[in-house]
Amino acid sequence: VSVATSAVLITLNWTCGAFGIHSWPFSAYPTYSFLRGSTVKYGWFIPVTAQGTTLDLDQEAKAIKFRKENILPMAERIVTALEYEPGKANEAILQCWLRWRTEVPILQTATSAQVVIREYPLDPDAHGELIAETHLGEMQLIQGEWRYLSDSLIQKLQIPK
Repeated sequence: VSVATSAVLITLNWTCGAFGIHSWPFSAYPTYSFLRGSTVKYGWFIPVTAQGTTLDLDQEAKAIKFRKENILPMAERIVTALEYEPGKANEAILQCWLRWRTEVPILQTATSAQVVIREYPLDPDAHGELIAETHLGEMQLIQGEWRYLSDSLIQKLQIPK
């Protein structure tokens, strides 16, 4: 009986993975649902306080023992939205920024944040080595509400950076 049960479970798991089914209780383990390339891209923020101090997300997260791995899927969704659903990119950027601010309290002091795409190698020997950084725009606190302004919108409105 256990061999038959195991065969059914393995077949069900393989089928869910093959068809991209990721809903409970019939789901393949998501890590293996697609093959990664040799690099990974994240939407990232470079926050600045009212006093002009630039905050480092990595260092601030480490200081409070926050594992950034908990937020990286949101950071990847920014890139996915930009590539495949540009109409959803602004919302993805805003939601990721608001999550960072919730999880890392010092970010409450930020009044703006540059928004960039950072690309890193997946090779463990090159861990942390930045391959490329592309500037997208800026998060700005406008009348108590966070807004994402793309570089093209900033240029169009002639808003100083």
